[in-house]
Parts: sequence; C-alpha cells; structure tokens
Amino acid sequence: MAFSLGIALATEVTFLWHYWLLISPFALLVMFWGYNSLRYSHRWVFGAGAFLLFFSLGAAYVSITKSRLVDGSFDEKTFLTIQVDDNPVETRYGSRWTSKVVDAPQHLKILVGTKAITYSRDTVIPNYASILRVRARVTSIDPPKNPYEFSFKDYYARQGVYASAFISKGCILPIGQAKVNPILKLAYFLQRYTLQTFRQFGFEGAELGVVLALMIGDKQFLDGNLKTMYANIGAMHILAVSGMHVALYYIVLVWLLFFMRGRIGGIFKNVIILLALWVFAFVAGFSPSIVRATVMFTFILVGKMLNRSHNIFNLVAASFIVLLLYNPFSLYDVGFLLSYAAVISILLFYPFLGRWAPHNRIFRWGYDLVAVSLAAQILTLPLTVYYFHQFPLVFLLTNIILIPLTTMIIYGGLVLLSISWWSWGANLLAAILIWLLKLTNSSVSFIEHIPGGVLSSIYFERWQMLLLFVAFMLFFVFMLYRKAKLVLLSLMLMVIVTAGVAFSKIKERRPILVVYAMRGGTAILMSSGERSRCLCDSVRDGYSYNFMDQSLLKWGRAASNDVEFVDFEDSISKHDWRYSRGWCSFAGKVLYVCSKQIVKKRTTDPPIAVDYLVVCRKTRGNPDELLKYIRPKFVVIDGSASKYLSDKWTHKCLQGQIPFYDVSKNGAFVVNL
Repeated sequence: MAFSLGIALATEVTFLWHYWLLISPFALLVMFWGYNSLRYSHRWVFGAGAFLLFFSLGAAYVSITKSRLVDGSFDEKTFLTIQVDDNPVETRYGSRWTSKVVDAPQHLKILVGTKAITYSRDTVIPNYASILRVRARVTSIDPPKNPYEFSFKDYYARQGVYASAFISKGCILPIGQAKVNPILKLAYFLQRYTLQTFRQFGFEGAELGVVLALMIGDKQFLDGNLKTMYANIGAMHILAVSGMHVALYYIVLVWLLFFMRGRIGGIFKNVIILLALWVFAFVAGFSPSIVRATVMFTFILVGKMLNRSHNIFNLVAASFIVLLLYNPFSLYDVGFLLSYAAVISILLFYPFLGRWAPHNRIFRWGYDLVAVSLAAQILTLPLTVYYFHQFPLVFLLTNIILIPLTTMIIYGGLVLLSISWWSWGANLLAAILIWLLKLTNSSVSFIEHIPGGVLSSIYFERWQMLLLFVAFMLFFVFMLYRKAKLVLLSLMLMVIVTAGVAFSKIKERRPILVVYAMRGGTAILMSSGERSRCLCDSVRDGYSYNFMDQSLLKWGRAASNDVEFVDFEDSISKHDWRYSRGWCSFAGKVLYVCSKQIVKKRTTDPPIAVDYLVVCRKTRGNPDELLKYIRPKFVVIDGSASKYLSDKWTHKCLQGQIPFYDVSKNGAFVVNL
C-alpha cells in the first residue's frame, strides 16, 4: 500500500527523484529504532518506518520513470525507420500496429527507442519484427480537447507510445528482419493460427469477435455496440482474459499431464505448466489481468516445488509490486485496478458468505458462483461507478448465465484448435460453438433490455470513490470484531457519498451550448435541465459519442445514451428547441450551422442577426458571401474544419473584428446561456 501511495503522489506532484529518496535514511533510522526497542508499546514504530521507506521508494521510482517521458508537439511528413512490434490488425481503412522507432530525422530524435501507433493504407501488411523504411505523417498524440475527456496522451505515454504515424499507399519499403524473442515469436504465431482457424470454420461477425476475446484476449473484432452491451450488464470481465481463463487453462494442463507423478515428475509438471501459462499470457497480449493471474499461479507453483506453504494475501501483494516495478503507471489502468479489487474483495468477503453454503455438491456449486460474484462486486463497485458511471443490478444473473456458457466455449475452442486437422469433427464442433456464441450474445442482449437492470448516469468525484472504499473496509472490520460503532460509521460514510450524488442531480442546471472537438465530424450539444439534444453531421453509433459522458455527468446531465441526436438534414420543432436547415433557436439564442455551399449573390437588408455562427467541414464558399446576409455576434470554427478553411475564417474574423473561437486549436467551445 505504501509503495502504491508513493507512486500516486509522485504522479500528481512533480519533484526530482532524489528529493523523495531523502526520506529513506530517516525511514531506516525509524525502523532500526523500532526494531531494537524493548517496549511493547513501540511495536508500531518499525511498521511506520517500513511504510515511509516503501512510500519514498515508490515516489522516487515513478519520478525517475517520469523523467524519461517524451514531451513535444509535432505534425509533419517525414521518413522513419521502424520495427513492427506486434501483429498488424486489419481495419476498415487498411491496417494498424505498434512500431518501435529505430531511426528518425535529427529534429525527431527524441522518438528513437519509443513506440508509435502506426496506421497504414498500403497493401503491404508486414509481419512481426519486420524493419521498414516508411514515409509517414508523424503526429504527437494530442491531449484531450473536450471537457473532462479521457486522456489518450497520458494513457499511451504510460505504455511508452508518444506518436502516431500515418502511412499512405506505396510508402513502405521492407529493409530487413530484426532478431526476435522466440517466446514472442511463438505467441504471435499462435495468435495468427487461432484467428485463421476460427475463420476457416465459419466464425464471423459478433461470434468471431467474442470467441477471440475469450480465447486470446483479442478484441479487435468486437464492434462498439457489442462492447457497450457487455459493459452495461457488467460482463466485460468475461471478455477480458483474466484469472478465470488462467484457472481454466491450468485445469486442462493438470489433466493433460496427469502421468507426471512423484517428486521429479511433479517438478517437471509444474515447470511445463508455468511455461505454458506464460506463453498463453504473451498470446493474450500481456494484459494486466492475465499477468496478475499468471504471476499469482507462478508463486503458487514455485511454492509447491520448494515445499513451502503460501499465504494468498502475500501472493497478491507480491504480484502487485512486481507489476508496478515493471510499469508504475499500471496503477492508473482501470483494468489493473478492477482485477486487484475483485481478487481482494473475494478474499476478504467470500469466507463470510461461504459459511452458509449448502452441503449438496450441485447446490454448493451454484451457491459458490453467486457468493463469489457478490463478494467481487463489493470492492469493484466504487471503481465501476467512478470510471463507468453506472452499476449493473443484473450482475448476478449475468454471471449465472454467462460463466457456464463461456466456460464451455473456451474448452470447446481449445478442442477445436487441437483437432482442426480432422475436417468432419472440427466442422461439427465449430457449428456447436457458433450456436453457443449466438446464445451467449442473445442472452447478453436479453439481460441488457431488462427494465431497470442498470443504474446509469451516476457521477462520482474521486473523494466519493475513496470514501466508499473506506466504508466497505469498515464494514469488513465490523464483521471481524462485531463492534456497532464501526457499522454506524460505515453507514454514515455511505450516506455522505449518496448525498453527494443526489446533490449533483438536483443542483441548478443552466442551459448550456457545447461545440465538441470531434475528429472528422461535428457534434453540437444543447442542454437544458436533464434534456439534451446533439446536432451532428451524421448520427453514428452510440459508442462514438461516449466521450461526452464525463462532461455531461459532471454538469449534472443525463449520459450520452439518453441524448437525442439530430442530423443536419432533419427538421424538429419542440417547445424549447427548434431546428430546420441549419437554423436553430434554443434558450433565447439563435444559432446558424453552415453545413452546405454558401449561396452566392444572396443578400438581405439588413443582414439576419444570429448569436452564434458555426463553421464546419461542410461549409463551402467565400466567407464574404455568407456575411452579406448573416451578421453573427460570435463565430465558432468547428474542429472538423480543414486547416485551410479554419485559416480563411480566422483571417476574416480578425479583419471584420468578429469575436471567434477555433475548436481545433483551443478545444471544445462551452458557454452557459
């Protein structure tokens, strides 16, 4: 805990690493004094010193890591030498992969040795470890431009990724092959083999996406709406390869190696299982959840080989520290946090729930499934609400239905990969698996549409999340010691958290106008009270507008799935909102969205006064022509507008002394009306 607190504080507060290390000598002195003190009342001193020591080491470690981060802004076409760092993924527009930058021009030398997300429209799809000479548009990863939006810049920086490279057709020249790690080579081969095998036997669409997510953690074939469905019912942990999957593979390996007995045979058996689990971890993309589970199994198996007993809490703590040493910024990975919260929650609360388990084996299996699900939800609830702003009330039904189905699919998938050479048997098994996958997706859709199944649009501040954690831990201590004061304090903290959520819902919500920064499109939000409408150039799938959720909930509005989306071509008239052919009236203001060719030689005398003129990518023509019949008080240049269009309108506004705002440069335009 002390180590992670040091990481958290040093991430938020910037100090040089040696300042943090100054605490270490003092901590060692405190530990030494506490260890040598003969008084029983001083037994806490050694623990306090150890806490300070690990705190300072965690803070110093993350400060050293932060000092190596690359910072800079760039956007230019240039030549790079790159090494393909993973398996390329096919997309609608070409392919995508992660590259390691081997060589770059002098002014971009800071990128050498770092990684870049690479997008290519070339017909050449490289293999893992290929070395390429490319001509690409290289851009830095921008910070978020919308209010309270998730920062992909920080997310990628924590993984050593600092740039995006966009490669056009005919701009790739293969120049060699790097030496590769044989384990990684095997892992990527197994990834390709798994994908090709499932495609060969007729898996496609949603079924292909789900089976690949279950088997190897590859989510590239899951569309946004399917992910949203699973997330809404609290089932994304099933699609994320994690401890459950490792346990299932572990059981299979133990069964396959049943003939290895005795001391020597047992050691060889455990070594083979360890190697197989780590190969699987590489195949599954080395995600935090799979690594955490694999590290825990590693400690357990090594303990067996050394004939040492193991404490499960020590194993969890050891795997936690090992992963933070590998990447201290994992502490800010929501998947990482949810994994550990679920495991710790099960270890703490399941023993109490397990006391009432029935003796019948069949009923006990069902009871254990329910009890483990309940236990896991306790400490994951604060994180779920804080990061996803919702809580699925149907999580028990979800686990009862989906865990047996996905277990059958995983085992069936393993058998299919093993017998792919046997055409008749493999085709029969593939048909059964496809039916099971359709049943799984249909079950998810059914559960999602249960009325009141999900509590949504809940906004938590960080202090509320932490208070809820404290409340649950106080309740756990109450179950141990049965002191009424503890449960009263726990309930009081829960009431404070609930009151904070209720206050954010009932506070005054003034009408608001937001022109969001949306790549390749326009999204203009007009919200009054809980009613929100979004004017956009094309109504996409709901997943495309999830970036609005954080700001909407922060402002006390309903989330994006409750927003009414209106296309530019629509015409709508409601008591507080009217829109037709670009003209909009809302909250006493007049807005004109120029989304078509400006009509030449059109004039009105006097020009029509509008409060806000929005210029977007579909605006065509000369600004002078439009300003002959429209007189805006304020011009908003949308983020979808090209640089040429943005510069042209910026020049005109400066020339005509018209107040303006450029979304592409300054981020979303937000105004309270």
